[in-house]
Amino acid sequence: MISVVLALCLQSDPPPVAIRGATVVMEPGRTLENATVVLRGGLIEAVGADAAVPGDAKVIDGKGLFVYAGFIDAHARFGLLSTRLTADEIAAREGERPDFAREPLFRMQDANRRGIRPDLAACELAVPSEGEIRKWHAAGFAVAVTAADEEYVSGTSAILSLSGAPRRESILTPRWGMHASFRAYGDGYPRTVMGALAHLRQLLLDAGDYRKKWADYRSSPQGKSRPPYDPALEALFPVLDRELPLVFEADTENEIVRALDFSAEFRLRLVLSGAGEAYKVVGRVAYLPILLDVGLPKEPKARKDDDRPKKLIEEEKRLREERVRCAIRLAASEIPFAFATHRASPADLLENVAKLVECGLSREDAIEALTSAPARILGLDRLGTIEPGKFAHLTVLTAPLGDKKAKVRYVIADGRLFEFDVAKPEIDLTGKWRVSVVSPQMEAVLHLEQRGAEVTGTIATEEGTIGVTGTVSGKSFTLKGSYEGVDFVAEGDWKDGKLSGKVRTPMGESDFTAVKPEGRHE
Repeated sequence: MISVVLALCLQSDPPPVAIRGATVVMEPGRTLENATVVLRGGLIEAVGADAAVPGDAKVIDGKGLFVYAGFIDAHARFGLLSTRLTADEIAAREGERPDFAREPLFRMQDANRRGIRPDLAACELAVPSEGEIRKWHAAGFAVAVTAADEEYVSGTSAILSLSGAPRRESILTPRWGMHASFRAYGDGYPRTVMGALAHLRQLLLDAGDYRKKWADYRSSPQGKSRPPYDPALEALFPVLDRELPLVFEADTENEIVRALDFSAEFRLRLVLSGAGEAYKVVGRVAYLPILLDVGLPKEPKARKDDDRPKKLIEEEKRLREERVRCAIRLAASEIPFAFATHRASPADLLENVAKLVECGLSREDAIEALTSAPARILGLDRLGTIEPGKFAHLTVLTAPLGDKKAKVRYVIADGRLFEFDVAKPEIDLTGKWRVSVVSPQMEAVLHLEQRGAEVTGTIATEEGTIGVTGTVSGKSFTLKGSYEGVDFVAEGDWKDGKLSGKVRTPMGESDFTAVKPEGRHE
């Protein structure tokens, strides 16, 4: 098996997959019944009722399943390394003895640079763990926008394919938008929305002044001192030039209005994130992209000792119901919005969407908010719909989106298959197995112990022993391990006492079989 891991480092494409006989929602309002979707090389190869199933594909029985374009989380916060700076790091970054009189870089030190990190880049910080990716998969997400959110200006977001591949392979867009918010950062100034606005206004004015100083210097450097380099201010140039949108986290009506006025003052491309009270300013946010927080307010449990006035309790209930209906009102006004989990838990996605549908949001609008709408807003023209030639990102549910019974069955990202709702084990793999690998030809000994659906053990060859872990679902199994940093996965089925399947690395695959030496059937 160790030789197989090394010998299979030949190609990077995941194995082909065919989902046969499913209900395929190609895009909102366009559905195919009893259709097949074929994926190969990380792309959608074919889709339709008559799509041929390749002989080398892993075939999934799609009966009773509903296939959608991979859900896109339009604004999340996960998988990032820490963005906090220590006092020593700040000193090293900005200089020990700055000239406070000459340049905006140093005038903004301390209070004026509080919470200002436009040079942060999520593409350089994104290292999501397997557990974090699994959490988003469990909600149905195949793609997510991730950004830091600990500052007034948190830098640029990155759009990630949740394929579990290395960062260089999973980044779809390294720098999508510049993120900002009104939330108070640390202690001291600024602590209010007005204070934050003044803070941000000065930042953009300084960025414009900084660019002018450098332009003047570059056009005629003779006899002039070189301006200090300021990565934070320089990172704002694409925002001032409207090359990057300013993604403003604004939830209340007041915050939304302030964000609108601020972006208009500097002629910026604005995208609203959160936007829980956007329904109150429908006229002003028309045609403005909105990343709508999918979190819904929970109704508090009744308390016996609640002595608040009845009118106050009724008013709180009315406000909660209005927030729930925000998406419905935006859809009715034909305002583009995409769902985001930024302040919500991804685990609540399907439940919250079902509640919105129950309250009046159409299924088509719900589908659009998770697929084609975020794809348009984010500029992902090869995602958002199911069509040949597009990236192989799919979300497969056990019931239609918006149904209270809907659960995630599969998520596919860049052609890589992730399975959920696993069936109960029908076999016990405990014991010793002799493994035969077809190419390169080799033998190995597999020792397994199964407890419930979980499997642990080792696989040994002449070259050494590797630890493996895995799961059993029905009569199918998956085993995983790693050798010298190269991960491998063995997937297969049990039949008549024999195991058969494929062992795969990110670069290739080979067939294998395994039998127990004593020939005992479980």
